[in-house]
Amino acid sequence: MEHTPTIRSKIETELKQRGHTFSSFSKVSGINRGIFSTMLNSNPPKPISVRQMDLITKALGYPEGWLYELYIDECFYEGKGHWKRIKPFLLRCVELGREDCIQKVLSRLTEDLSYVPTIFELAEELHEAGKKKESIPFYECVIENERYRYSERLAISQYKRFKACTMSDLEKSLELV
Repeated sequence: MEHTPTIRSKIETELKQRGHTFSSFSKVSGINRGIFSTMLNSNPPKPISVRQMDLITKALGYPEGWLYELYIDECFYEGKGHWKRIKPFLLRCVELGREDCIQKVLSRLTEDLSYVPTIFELAEELHEAGKKKESIPFYECVIENERYRYSERLAISQYKRFKACTMSDLEKSLELV
């Protein structure tokens, strides 16, 4: 059986390879030593925020988004989605263009259809912020998973996806029509 690395095991490996203690890494990363220790050592471990993940990544010299695929599990601690970690993570993925991570998170979120209205709200937030193209995967997720097939949310999602696509991709626009 192959061992799948966790976000914590990858961080611990990097710290050991570079000879960091919690104290020395705390100074480099800007994360409080005690908080960093509880993220790695407490049982259960303290959840890592996306901001802390970015600070760790930067301190270790990796490109932005390093370990984001493993961070997805952090958003679904004990199998349940935690929107306070998921939303900032999705917004950060939008900033970095990490569509792979966005799709994985949306797929896991829609295992529980009660998240569809929340996904719609995030799509609307992105759309209102002028990130029309970036809102498309969120609207598509709503379209695929909307419980009430004649809902206003479904109609708005289809319309805004269409409008966003017509501005960027003529072939996709024809397909949507």
